[in-house]
Parts: sequence; structure tokens; C-alpha cells
Amino acid sequence: LPCTAGDPVPFGAMKHCGVARLVLLAAVSYGASFVGPGHDMRACRSRTRIARGSASYIPGFGLLSKETAVVSLDPGPLGLEVDAPTGVVQQVFQGGAGEKAGVRPGYVFQTLQGSDAYDISKLKALTKGEEPYEVTFGMVKGNPVAVMETSMGEIEAEIFLDRVPRTASNFIDLAKTGFYDGVHFHRVIPNFMVQFGCPNARDPFSPYAGTGGPEDGSFTNLATNQPEKRFNGGNIQDEFISDDSNSAGTLSMANTGQANSGGSQFFINVKDNTFLDWFSRGESRHPVFGKVIKGYDTAVKIS
Repeated sequence: LPCTAGDPVPFGAMKHCGVARLVLLAAVSYGASFVGPGHDMRACRSRTRIARGSASYIPGFGLLSKETAVVSLDPGPLGLEVDAPTGVVQQVFQGGAGEKAGVRPGYVFQTLQGSDAYDISKLKALTKGEEPYEVTFGMVKGNPVAVMETSMGEIEAEIFLDRVPRTASNFIDLAKTGFYDGVHFHRVIPNFMVQFGCPNARDPFSPYAGTGGPEDGSFTNLATNQPEKRFNGGNIQDEFISDDSNSAGTLSMANTGQANSGGSQFFINVKDNTFLDWFSRGESRHPVFGKVIKGYDTAVKIS
């Protein structure tokens, strides 16, 4: 199992799996394309930089950028699917007042009529009126994308900062500081997974490949802007809050099977491995923190 750090792998299986570097390319922001019924709003993307220093975070959706948009909406049906508690627009339907005014998925209701704080009941009342009304929207930033440049091809993965901010921020910090550069996949198992992230695996023939992690220290949680700690050999606190399953193409934290024992090592599933889910009935507890969006065939080839 990938939770067992340090298990040996035949050297021939990992000779050619060198990683030149792992770069956090960009954050993904919602673009201008129309998102209609039944479409995933993540399909609408453009690249931008991560906004550091922002403490506005909407659980399940992500960081709130500093950008705002003031929009005049006509009375009548909005044609929007809105998460009522947070005010996040999830879908925009054709022909509604929202679509006509240029509202996009990822917009967030903030104020109504200039100064009134967003409230779903107040919004419904305005839609039943006879006059246009003014709304100020914030904007949710999308998740970052990591690019793994390996000797066998590139892998791009969306990092779930919106779902597991501590785990994602740990990975992003390590990637940005060059921790993963030159490291080999030290454990590869066909039809199962490929494991990566041990600093000792810069030498693929090291007997300690698979046993290492980062140094103790701290990093910034990009969702809360608060410090997080690495302790007991560079480990972070477990983050069992998202129900994303260990399906094929997902990135998941490796650990030793003990609580709070994940650090820098992770694996890419090349098969549906739901028995590794932290919420399954099995003993393994591995939180998913990302998903391959390009180059999945490279991960399979490495395995």
C-alpha cells in the first residue's frame, strides 16, 4: 500500500522516472464562457496568479479575489443557480436577468441596492419588484494548476485549494520552493499508483528512497493566510474534510498509517482505489488533494 513508507521497489522500475522539476504554473480563474445547465463550472478557465495575502475564503469554493463587479439587474427570473448560504453563482442559464447582465459562474453576491448585505430572501424580493436593482459581486478565484515536468512527459493537475486548503497549501509551498526538483518516483506499481516526493529519491538507488520528508518549519495556509506547522519530520496535520475519492487520476497524500504522518510524499492513482479513502471502512486514510487534468497517460506510463 502507498501508506507504507520505505518499501523497496526494483530499481529497474524507477530508473527512467526522473523528475526535472515541478512548477506551480498558475491559478485557474473562471473565464467568460457561458456555463449552462449540466456543465461543470471548472470547464471555464483562464490562467492568472495566486492572490497572496487574501484572507477571504469560501469553504468549498475557494479564495475571494479583490475584484468586484457592480451590475444592474432587471426584475424577473434571475436564471442563476446560487448557493444560498454563500451567494456563489454556480450556473448561469440562458435568457435570465443574470445572463443578460453578464453575470458569470464564480461571481459572489455581496451587497444589494448599494449597501444592504446579501440575503437570499432580500434577493428574491427584489426579483419580484418592478424596478432594476443594483448588485455588487465579488469573484471566486479558481484552483491552482501544478505542472510536473518528468523525463517521461508532462502531467498537469488541479490542486484542490478550495477543498483541502492546508494540504494543498503545503504542496504548493514545497513546489514553489523547489523541494520536488530532481526527485524520482520511488515507488511505482502497475494498475495501482505511482508515488513521489521523497527528497532521498534524488538518488533513485538510495536505500532511503521513500523514507524522507521536508524539514520541520512553517508555511502559509493560502485560504486563511494563517501559518501552518510541519512537525515530527516535516509532517502536517491530517485534513479529513473533503469527500473526494481516490479515483483514477487523483493526487493523494501518502502517510505511514499513523495520524498526522503525511508530509511531502503523495501518489497519483492509476486505478480507482476507493479502499484508500479516509472515509472508507478500511484502515488506510489518504486524503485526495488534486486531480490530473492533462497527461494522465504519462502517469500510467510511469506506473
